[in-house]
Amino acid sequence: MGLLRHRDFQLLAGSVGVSALGDWLALVPLSLHIQRTTGSGIAVAALFIGIWSPAVLLAGTSGLLVDRFETRRLLAVVSLAQAAIAVALAFTTSTAPILVLATLLGVGYALAQPAARRTAGRDRRHADCAPRQCGQLRGRGRGGDVDQSAPPPGGG
Repeated sequence: MGLLRHRDFQLLAGSVGVSALGDWLALVPLSLHIQRTTGSGIAVAALFIGIWSPAVLLAGTSGLLVDRFETRRLLAVVSLAQAAIAVALAFTTSTAPILVLATLLGVGYALAQPAARRTAGRDRRHADCAPRQCGQLRGRGRGGDVDQSAPPPGGG
């Protein structure tokens, strides 16, 4: 309960919550639009792959970036870039540009997650962050094994 009293944590949790809600609210019409315009389940699958694969592929790199740059500045830059991408996405109707922009949003998500965790004080090192993030994204079955292989925060 102590974290809930900290203003920074409240702001971070609120902004992450609003962002996640916006992501899901955008994903449904995007997938329906792609299905309607292409008639292809593969194109819809490409949308989901474009959004989620950067989080897995960039898990280690994003942890290193969080260690290298000031976390709040990185979050601000990534958030502004995602906002610009979302605006461009709102005015895009062709499938290929939608897939590219969705992938760029996925890259932003991959960079923002470890930065948000660092800001909240949950993960202190990229060595802990990358395996845990990969594990969470792989699913509960195998992900729990990967997550348990991460060293505990503080050295262990």
